[in-house]
Amino acid sequence: MNEQIIDSHIHPPLADGTISTWFPGRASVVSGEDFVTHLKQAGVKRACGACIGPMPGDSFAPIAEANRSALTFRDQFGDFYIPAVQLDLRLGQESCGELDHYYHNEGVRWIGELVLYQAGGEDDYTSKGAFEVYALAQQLGVPVNFHCNKLHLIPQMCEGFDRLNFVLAHPKSDKAQFLQRLELVRKYPNLYMDLSGSGLQRYGLLRHAIDTAGEHKFLFGSDFPICGAAGFVADVRSEQLTARQQELVFAGNFKRLTGLG
Repeated sequence: MNEQIIDSHIHPPLADGTISTWFPGRASVVSGEDFVTHLKQAGVKRACGACIGPMPGDSFAPIAEANRSALTFRDQFGDFYIPAVQLDLRLGQESCGELDHYYHNEGVRWIGELVLYQAGGEDDYTSKGAFEVYALAQQLGVPVNFHCNKLHLIPQMCEGFDRLNFVLAHPKSDKAQFLQRLELVRKYPNLYMDLSGSGLQRYGLLRHAIDTAGEHKFLFGSDFPICGAAGFVADVRSEQLTARQQELVFAGNFKRLTGLG
């Protein structure tokens, strides 16, 4: 298989060597080199996603350090890694400054995955700080990849910033949850879904998703190193997709949203 596969949802190690795997010390991925090797062995040609560090809520310093770590990873592995910026929507002014800098000076064209649930703040997706960030992201044309279980917040986001592309992380394994998410993706032209995390292993899920919401709405992702990447590649290949649909999921939709070749 020679198709291009871009993993839109990974979390590179921090510069101090911290890797966000479930089983530290037992996983075979213990370095940046191992990280990239795993993805390449799965067939991934390029990968994108933000580093994740502590989110204490009263300081932007850990977020800034995570973003510096992303640049370190990019400098080490070149074109394989497409850097993304991490933000804290509770700190809107600082996040806007970070986004503006990374967009204009580092060529970043992807926000997130934003993980406000780790700080107990999913309601902050519709906070004043969040709206400040969305307004700037909409102006710059940078998609927002976000983890959100409070689905009632999403219409306010998509309707309030209808020229901003939001990418909802994870289909979810539970059928009812997946169908709720899929209905939102179908309804809002500016809402997409990445296929990382749980759900893609449910055979027929991707075929049903494309039939319901369209082939342009879904992006390949793994959530590596929380999840291994090879199974996600196999799951996409095993679905009854056309060659065009498979190409769009694996790379085309991400490239269109980011403007990256």
